[in-house]
Amino acid sequence: MPFASFFVMTRIAIPVFNNQVSTVLDYSSRFVLVVLDGEQVQGRLEMALSPESPEMFLWALAGFRTDILICGAVSSSLRESLARRGIEVISCARGPVDQVIRAYMQGKLAAKRFRLPGSSAPSAPSQGQRSSRKQKRTQSLYSETFKEAGQ
Repeated sequence: MPFASFFVMTRIAIPVFNNQVSTVLDYSSRFVLVVLDGEQVQGRLEMALSPESPEMFLWALAGFRTDILICGAVSSSLRESLARRGIEVISCARGPVDQVIRAYMQGKLAAKRFRLPGSSAPSAPSQGQRSSRKQKRTQSLYSETFKEAGQ
């Protein structure tokens, strides 16, 4: 694996209920945290958080260095709080968590079977688009670091 690709890991959080994407993020108490490196799942962790403490929830996602949160419905205030922390929200998702992760990795999360009824396609970038942007940013930082070091 090239050194620069090491930094292209994507961290995703998904609220879950009975192994499905939870319908409403604001009331979720269990989350699956996934680390992706390109098209490979490098790590997976389940954790419980109190939905009564939005600050703790946001702190935990920031501590995990979450890049993307895939969820069902979400309140505008929580979406804004996540955005201020640099977490992209892909909302109105549904389905079994493993299938949703796979669909995200394959760029197929906009398929009707993964969307809540009545919702439109996601506005957040797909895995390929995000990885490409993140990789370009990482390569740029990588290049600048070595230029400054005189290499």
